[in-house]
Amino acid sequence: MPTPVEEIKARLDPVEIIGRDLRLQRAGKNWKGLCPFHAEKTPSFHVFTDRGNFKCFGCGEGGDIFTYVMRRDGVEFPDALQELAREAGVDIGHNQPNPEARERRQAIRAVLHEAAQFLHEQLLNSPAAARPRKYVRDRGITAATVKQFQLGYAVSRGSPLLTHLQQLGFDEPVIESAGLLTSNERGKYAYLSERLTFPIWDSSGSVVGFGGRTLRDIEPKYLNTRDSEVFTKGHHLYGFHLARETVRELGTAVIVEGYMDAIAAHQAGFTNTVASMGTSLTLQQARSLLTSGAKKVVIALDADTAGATASRRGLDVLREAGEYTTGTTIDVRGLVRHEDLLNTDIAIAQLPPGEDPDSLIRNAPRRWREKIDAPTPLADFAFQWAGQDHDLDSLVGRRAAMHELLPIVAEVGDAVVRSHYFDRLSDLSGVPSDELRQLAARDGRRGSPRASQTRPPPQAAAETSDPLEEGLLEYVVRGDAQTAALIGGIDPTNIRNPLDRHILTAIIAEIQDMKNIDWSRIEEGLNPA
Repeated sequence: MPTPVEEIKARLDPVEIIGRDLRLQRAGKNWKGLCPFHAEKTPSFHVFTDRGNFKCFGCGEGGDIFTYVMRRDGVEFPDALQELAREAGVDIGHNQPNPEARERRQAIRAVLHEAAQFLHEQLLNSPAAARPRKYVRDRGITAATVKQFQLGYAVSRGSPLLTHLQQLGFDEPVIESAGLLTSNERGKYAYLSERLTFPIWDSSGSVVGFGGRTLRDIEPKYLNTRDSEVFTKGHHLYGFHLARETVRELGTAVIVEGYMDAIAAHQAGFTNTVASMGTSLTLQQARSLLTSGAKKVVIALDADTAGATASRRGLDVLREAGEYTTGTTIDVRGLVRHEDLLNTDIAIAQLPPGEDPDSLIRNAPRRWREKIDAPTPLADFAFQWAGQDHDLDSLVGRRAAMHELLPIVAEVGDAVVRSHYFDRLSDLSGVPSDELRQLAARDGRRGSPRASQTRPPPQAAAETSDPLEEGLLEYVVRGDAQTAALIGGIDPTNIRNPLDRHILTAIIAEIQDMKNIDWSRIEEGLNPA
């Protein structure tokens, strides 16, 4: 019989555990990153998947996941054991610190396990579940899929779930801590009463919570059990424990929004699919996917405004969690540039209007495959939304779009593709491609979602946008005939921001031989179209 330590190691993936703290990148069959235990610029910290341990060849630190947690948190082995056992769902015995908390978590997991079995049985056999059984059949969900996902139903009348759990010996505080019990003026009842239930599993396959869908015309349509000692919604992806092996095999993960989307995908054979459970993708969710072998992530959310908004937020999160390498290029003037390039392939499956993944998979599975096999690349999608968000016929709109798109274009991994997008951004903004590259190299990744997490180098911090330059450009734009001579005497080479320098140069060129400032003519000269 394996020891608790052996069982924890067997259940937990060291790449996933360590990858929550570090930006790991694949190195053959293993992973590497910058060591968290000493300062370095070249990755020397390696995680070995076959052995389940790590080693830094820079400072010498090494060990298993227990060593890592101890070193990271500055705790002793019993505390690291307790934390990892909780995540793995392993009983570590009564001789560990805080046995009351351990026993409470164990009881919560046990009650959730029993509840999943009971609710599943209710869906299959209870006379009160005739309507949800019909609903499941009408949605095209097979008996095998119902069993695989352990779908259930919480009967309302008499709260049979609560009665069953109490008969098994679980007391009300434990049932309530698991999120299965609530109350109102009429008394206590099952929280997901009269809802089709979806067990939510952790990465090891243990039930940690539930989702519930009402079959009545009431809001909210979906509910989830509240966060507990064993469940934090934003840390889990629905169906991840079922998708993990396929994600590793294919190197691609597909993210959908809801339970039914993921279920439909798995039933149709798209078993690399997970669901964010109706919320915006979180950094923890993204890291779970990327540290499990996903080199490509496709977001496939509903084809509505909310879905588009969630897709954009999800893309920012994936960029932040993605795998990066630092590349070096030499520009046309012979200057060396360092570029932070995104290795993770991020794309969007843009669904037809009125469709969601569930409906498209059920009604047109071939079209769904086409969408996820040939999704819209991140940069193309970014250009689309920039065109929707900004007035590209105006200087202000093009300037805003350029600043929004530049960090995305600059981190495209393939040099040829990146050059194409720089040319495209140049056409949009009117700024020469080489100046855009200079701006991207100067600013680094401060325009990306990772900006709040990464301290810019001193030279980058010193070159942030100058308020005086912004004020000068505003003064120029507001100028009249009396200020034309003064404007004409400004030397644009003193302006560091390439876009501001380009605009100022164009304005000065237009007004040098004019008695009056003709802004419509200047606007036409700046318009890249």
